[in-house]
Amino acid sequence: MSKASETRIPCSEDTRAAIKEVKDDGETYDLLLRRMLAQYEPQPVLDRSERERAAE
Repeated sequence: MSKASETRIPCSEDTRAAIKEVKDDGETYDLLLRRMLAQYEPQPVLDRSERERAAE
């Protein structure tokens, strides 16, 4: 990946340390994030009325 196409994702030092713990030796952060995304199962987003009903 060229420097021109790289970007930074702001996060706390604690978050960065936790990410470094799961990163494999030689693995780029790009590959790590892609691996994490492949495992991610997002929850459905509730609209306001659904959130209000769920809170009752």
